[in-house]
Amino acid sequence: APQVWADLAAAADEERWHMAAHTLKGSALAVGAARIAALALQAERQGIAGADRERLLARLDRAITDTAAAIGELQHEAA
Repeated sequence: APQVWADLAAAADEERWHMAAHTLKGSALAVGAARIAALALQAERQGIAGADRERLLARLDRAITDTAAAIGELQHEAA
C-alpha cells in the first residue's frame, strides 16, 4: 500500500492517477481494509484534478499508516 500510495501521489496525469487509485482499491478490498478501499474509490471517482486532492492523499496516508499499525499489533499479539 505505501508504494501504491506513492504512485498515486506522484501521478502526473489522469491515467496514472486512475490506475494507482484502482490498484489501491482492489488491494484493500482483497484484504478487508474497507477504510482504505473507500478512500481509494473516492480518489478513483474524483480524478487527479479533484479539489481536495491533497486532503484525500493525507487521509489515505493516515488510513494506510493506521492499518499497518493494527496489523503489527495483531502480529505481536499472535507471537
